[in-house]
Amino acid sequence: MRNYMQASVSISLMITFCVGCDKSILSTAAPAKSLRFSNPGAISNLEGAVSGEVWGVSIKIAETSDGGCSSTFVGGVTASEGAIDAKQTIVAGDVTIEFAADGFEPIVLKVNSKGYGQIEEGDELSIDADRNVTINNELRLPL
Repeated sequence: MRNYMQASVSISLMITFCVGCDKSILSTAAPAKSLRFSNPGAISNLEGAVSGEVWGVSIKIAETSDGGCSSTFVGGVTASEGAIDAKQTIVAGDVTIEFAADGFEPIVLKVNSKGYGQIEEGDELSIDADRNVTINNELRLPL
């Protein structure tokens, strides 16, 4: 009986230790990030000013040349890798914004065919009337 009690205490301690150190024993692992492409967002043009969100990036464009606005997506999406060679193109009057990404990598930004480096979900992209590009209130120059 004494050996049975020692074994029970040892097993209980080991289970307690393992549960405290490794949460994956009791639950399935969740993806580190949600798919940025699962919700493509929405963008609208009201009285010449564009606003909206695409791929988790807030977008504001001042004084577009006309009232039109369009957005197209090209690429593939998988649950494990996110987007594979994905590209979203937003056209609002005289401004064309391109987002490109592969998997969960940062988004590569182009505005009117000029590269502006990388951005992330949660960033705020703003393009003023003079077509200056700011990311999170910081002026970004073309590369």
